[in-house]
Amino acid sequence: MVTRHERVRKRANKLITRWGQVAILRSGYGDEGDRRITVVEDAFSTKEIDGRVVLQGDRRYLVSALSPDDGTPIAVPNQDTEHLVVTDPDDDSIVTDLRIVSPPGRLSPGPTVIYYELHCRDR
Repeated sequence: MVTRHERVRKRANKLITRWGQVAILRSGYGDEGDRRITVVEDAFSTKEIDGRVVLQGDRRYLVSALSPDDGTPIAVPNQDTEHLVVTDPDDDSIVTDLRIVSPPGRLSPGPTVIYYELHCRDR
């Protein structure tokens, strides 16, 4: 039986997919440890940029909790071992390579993760 939260997660995935793009969580060098994810960028407001935790130029990405490949739940992005690679959707060239600077946030009513939130900075 599909729960209400699972329906909300599917709806969030649909919106992130529609307005965002596929990106890569990369661990290590090369593409050996790549995980494809779906992201949409959400800017920090000027009130959130405090010069200590959130710096000018930092980026926030909402990450679908479902894999773009098969629709199964993804593992929590790992701040210590992975970085976010955003690619051009037309030719797959790397647009930006960002490090994750704080533990991933998540919207999670109960056990179902709706989406993750990544706070990223240029490497």
